[in-house]
Amino acid sequence: MQPFLYQIAQLFATEYRESLVDTCFVFPNKRCSTFFTAYLKDLLPEASFLPEMTDIDSLVMSMTRSVIMPRIEQLFMLFNCYTRLRREAFPDDENEQSLNFDTFLTWGEMVLNDFNDIDRYLVDTTQIFRNIRYFKEISANFLTEEQIEIVNRYWRDEITFDPDAPMWRHVEHGDKNIDTVRSFFSLWVILDKLYRDFGNRLNELSMTYNGAAYRRAVELIKDINPAEIMPFRKYVFVGFNVLSATEEKLFSAFRDAGIADFYWDYASPAFNSDDNIDNQFHNPASEFVGRYVKQFPTTGVKLPDEGITSFPKIKIIGVPSTIGQVKKASVILDELITDNPGDFTPVKARRTAVVLPDETLCVPLVNSLSPKVTDINITMGYPMKNSPVASLMGNIIKLQSRCRVISGETAYYFEDLIALLSHPVLRSVYPQKCEEIISVINRDSIFNFKRSALVEVFPDLEPFLIVSGENPKALETIAVMLDALKKISEGDGLSHAFVVSYIRSLDTLRKYVNQYGLTLAHDTIFHLLQRLAGGEAVHFAGEPLEGIQIMGLLETRALDFDNLIMLSMNEKIFPRSTTPRSFIPMEMRAAYGLSTTDHQESIFAYYFYRLLTRCNRVYLIYDTRGGNRSAEMSRYLYQLLYAFPDLNPEIEMTGYKMASSAKREIIVNKTDSIMEKLELFRTSGSDRYLSPSSINTFINCPLQFYLKNVGGYGTDDQLVDYVDDSLFGTIVHYVLEKLYISESNKGTSIFEALRMNVMCQTQKSEIEHLVVCAFKETYLKQDSKKFPSGGFHTTDLPGELELLANMIIKYVDRILRTEANWKAVESFDFKYGEKRIMGYVKFTDRLSLNIKGYIDRVDYVKLESDSTPILRFIDYKTGNEPVEISSVADMFDVTKKSRAKGLLQLMIYCNAYASIKNSDKPVMPLIYNFNHMLSNGLDFMNCDKQPIIDYHSINGEFIEQFEKVMLDLFDPAIPFTQAVNRKKACVYCDFKGICDSNEKEFD
Repeated sequence: MQPFLYQIAQLFATEYRESLVDTCFVFPNKRCSTFFTAYLKDLLPEASFLPEMTDIDSLVMSMTRSVIMPRIEQLFMLFNCYTRLRREAFPDDENEQSLNFDTFLTWGEMVLNDFNDIDRYLVDTTQIFRNIRYFKEISANFLTEEQIEIVNRYWRDEITFDPDAPMWRHVEHGDKNIDTVRSFFSLWVILDKLYRDFGNRLNELSMTYNGAAYRRAVELIKDINPAEIMPFRKYVFVGFNVLSATEEKLFSAFRDAGIADFYWDYASPAFNSDDNIDNQFHNPASEFVGRYVKQFPTTGVKLPDEGITSFPKIKIIGVPSTIGQVKKASVILDELITDNPGDFTPVKARRTAVVLPDETLCVPLVNSLSPKVTDINITMGYPMKNSPVASLMGNIIKLQSRCRVISGETAYYFEDLIALLSHPVLRSVYPQKCEEIISVINRDSIFNFKRSALVEVFPDLEPFLIVSGENPKALETIAVMLDALKKISEGDGLSHAFVVSYIRSLDTLRKYVNQYGLTLAHDTIFHLLQRLAGGEAVHFAGEPLEGIQIMGLLETRALDFDNLIMLSMNEKIFPRSTTPRSFIPMEMRAAYGLSTTDHQESIFAYYFYRLLTRCNRVYLIYDTRGGNRSAEMSRYLYQLLYAFPDLNPEIEMTGYKMASSAKREIIVNKTDSIMEKLELFRTSGSDRYLSPSSINTFINCPLQFYLKNVGGYGTDDQLVDYVDDSLFGTIVHYVLEKLYISESNKGTSIFEALRMNVMCQTQKSEIEHLVVCAFKETYLKQDSKKFPSGGFHTTDLPGELELLANMIIKYVDRILRTEANWKAVESFDFKYGEKRIMGYVKFTDRLSLNIKGYIDRVDYVKLESDSTPILRFIDYKTGNEPVEISSVADMFDVTKKSRAKGLLQLMIYCNAYASIKNSDKPVMPLIYNFNHMLSNGLDFMNCDKQPIIDYHSINGEFIEQFEKVMLDLFDPAIPFTQAVNRKKACVYCDFKGICDSNEKEFD
């Protein structure tokens, strides 16, 4: 089937060859003229004259002799016009907020868009601006809350108002800032004047914007016959679809002057009205194009009726991934080339197209193509906004905008600095330095990295750390940044091209800022630069008429292909779910005939169905992922499935090869090398020790024990800017330890003071001081040796840490009071905090281990029921640690919801103490489960409802079970296996990613 443009070229090459020199072909875009020229060259003799070819925008510009002012300069000029008119309208208004370009920028773009639309659709400006003002006034909410409640109750419905009403309301209840309101409302007061003044300023410079040029072209031919002023005898308009009001007027004038002809691509079966009625399917594209076919008919030789009554072979493919779509497209291309190698010579390959509604897939697609694809042509270019350089500039902007001045020096927030140092552009050039600084940040908990220290260790980073301030300094410092980027990107051609494009954008911005004499904030300059650069694209070199065509949707207008592969066929991507950013309400846009979402729907529908019409093979690929925001199949795919019963498209659901639903079992056998390492744990004099926590790890998950304690694997600690549960517990431990050590040294007793409820101010101050010290040491990583003399106060901590410190002070106070109110204890004698237990411990004749650990607190306590003091080993817990067990087996039972790990730990300490000290004295194991004790008070540990006053009461059974478990560790026949109770053991495991554990399973 011949392409539409080829049919036009063939018609004119045969029927109108002699008059081609006096003919101008007008297309929707320049891409069409490129293909049309190629077709015409193939059909005409070599010595023939080629006709003139242009696109509709160029035709309008040539008619009006207009030059389009760059968009960014339009914004600056509009701002100048606005500030002058506003001062004239409100000479007494002292509020300068609306005279600030940084504020103006947020809605100046929308004003320009609306001006352009109003002109393109020939709207009466005076009328619409007056109505916009009235609409905004009456849509504002002037009712009080009481009045709204009465109306809602009376009508039994919710009364709603314009959500933007506060911006436009110029009459307010109460003492609100009328000047601020007026600064916004002033726009609507002067909007008509602004439109006219802006247009006059452009005319003075012999420049315009797109919509104004179209309006001017219509006004030009209103009283003049186009045949008298246009240079060609015939204008042939080819391949248009939805027209604006100005385009309709131009088409009408050329038609009425007898110098125009029109060729509409209206052959798709989707545009067949009879089929649509039978199928009860209304295609919005057919409404517009069908009307234009009658309004602007072909007056010359018509194209032969192609008799297209059915769609080509269509395959709908679902792929559960964005990148997976790209990979699938590559596979399809390989299959096409293998099956039809003659169709993929450089010239013939242009009959195959890959269309990307989502332009971000361009580079992934190119990188996924196999060696079979030897020739491609990328017509869309790669958008700057998606480039690595754009994201790097975004990181720099964030770093700069969130920096702080601390002690007179600029400091950068750690998250922003890590993001910058982790960026691929910097990491590829300075991998060692970037990793070194990130490691220092995490190791030393540097939340705000000072600039001087950063430059000292990484001098090449200095150009990106210059604080810009306002222009012109900001422009110069950005130039320094880009120059540095240009140097480090010289080895990467694509990145270098992006940087060069950024530099051009900066030069453009600098020119306009100087020309209009504006003072812009640092953030605004960055924003404008990102916008300027983001609107550009780096174009790939190549022959446009050779190779497989990789293009965006707009480039497909009026083009046809034999093989079509179209990606991202998902709702919100195709068609895009976008509402025009406009100050004109949608209802008013519709009333004045401006473009609306209906127009957008018509345009997408036309593009889609027209593109399918003349293909031989069509592959439509969409993302099937249920969690994806655009996972819904495009409405056009549903239409193909259900609105055209005879189509029967093939459906293929592509998935990934997944492992069996049964979890892959990981087993590590105890080799001779592993056994040598294990034996060191029970060899006297060895430097390898087991801690109670590592023994608990082995009981929970032998594999995790192997990875951590035998294999030596671990993870890097990541710095976080919040106090998590672990750090909270560490701070509480620190405070209690230091507090009791201080009490012991002073000979005072906070315990007695609390029992009498007379804690003195000195003791309260001591707690506050220790809490602040704990934050400074454990969280802020400050050296306690450098702390100034005198007590700290919570006000010495920054921001949210002060609030957390006050909370912990109250928490510690409640712990102390709960302990003091435990009637079973008459008094205690504090001995140690964080007492280290370390040595070769004999548990049984068959089991001896090197044990090392720390007991949170050791003291002697005098119980109410016994006058003999007893030694206590206390373990502090901030989590949900059980303080009562039904039997000793609860300490080893991994199937239990909450295994008594804390008691097992204390029992190991008790036995280690007895072995190392050769002592048989009683020891009381006790857990201070803070959350439990604050709710329920303190009590002894209990086993089978009996208090554990002395560990000996349960030690016999404990040793028996402990020996069995630990001998399994040293049995070469028993491998390291995964946890039995994965619901508990795997949730917070650092290694779950390598053993098929998914934390979502354990919610």
